[in-house]
Amino acid sequence: MADVEIGGIFRRNYIREPVLLPDSERMRRRFFMMFMDGGDLQRHEFAELMERVLGVDYPTRLGDYQHRKFWMEYDIADVLSALTYWYRMNDESMLIRREVQVIFKEEQVRYRVDDKCGVHFFVDEEFEHAVQASIAGLADPQYKSALHAFQSAIANLGVANQSGKRLIRDIFEAVESAFLTVIKQPKIDRVSDTAIDTYFRPILLQRYASWVDAGVISDRVLNVFKAWVKVGHYYRHGSPLDQIHEPPLDFAIAVASEGMAILRYIVSK
Repeated sequence: MADVEIGGIFRRNYIREPVLLPDSERMRRRFFMMFMDGGDLQRHEFAELMERVLGVDYPTRLGDYQHRKFWMEYDIADVLSALTYWYRMNDESMLIRREVQVIFKEEQVRYRVDDKCGVHFFVDEEFEHAVQASIAGLADPQYKSALHAFQSAIANLGVANQSGKRLIRDIFEAVESAFLTVIKQPKIDRVSDTAIDTYFRPILLQRYASWVDAGVISDRVLNVFKAWVKVGHYYRHGSPLDQIHEPPLDFAIAVASEGMAILRYIVSK
């Protein structure tokens, strides 16, 4: 995003509409313990700052601020934003920035921290929206296998365990699983040009029966699908994965992004 500010506050940079953000109870607990290294007065000032700049209703009990409740239970966007403010309150301590970076890495969440302790998505906001939209599209129990493969795919984008070839392979498996579920042909066990034309194209034509251009436009969309399958097939049904070189991560993310769009299209009604 062109308007992302280095060292900026996460909520200001990214939260413009509801989005389900990656979260981790262990990550939150570690942030809380890092926060508790500060003095009582500093923690009190932090709570007041959160109310003033983020507008949160900071938790209290019998007049005392409940810091654990904030770090463990409050909106993850507020928690991620709070990290940057805590860093600033501690004279831009590199120790805090480094600890946040280590926690993101070790807890394998899809965030990164910049030089000013601003928190960002590991890829970008649009990719994260696509991830959540894909998960929502696979909510039907019949797509259980596809969802499992998809979640495995996204796990390959952790800060500590990045693998572009595994990302593509697992996205392909998710697409293939959803495709086979939709076409309902027990004898077909792979997505292919023939299977797409023979079984999926009629589904699209029925879906768009009232649209006069359905045949021509659907064929063009299916050509995109087929081209993507040719790319992904190499990582899914080609050589053993340990014999395949790692592709550049930006290439893998581009392939995965297109795969997510295809996946959502397959399961749409």
